[in-house]
Amino acid sequence: MKNAIAHSDSNSTIKISAINENNQTFISFSNKGKTIPTEKLNMIFEKFIDSSKSTQTDGAGLGLAISNEIVQAHGGTIKATSKNEKTVFTVIIPNKP
Repeated sequence: MKNAIAHSDSNSTIKISAINENNQTFISFSNKGKTIPTEKLNMIFEKFIDSSKSTQTDGAGLGLAISNEIVQAHGGTIKATSKNEKTVFTVIIPNKP
């Protein structure tokens, strides 16, 4: 959620949805902003620290890696898509009986 806010266009709407389907819960966060290039999108959940980042919205590069580890610890997955200035993060977590 923090990334969606930090990287969205000014005055745009961040959409959050959750559905329960096929014994899984799907939670999506989408925002309008700069498209994430494919080469960066493929590495977005890896741990990295970039000390050259100079804007207020950039962090240490650990948040998405930690999010991924938490989701995986619950048996789920997290993925991201980005095209046409729209980025969507989807978390899929299995329902436990």
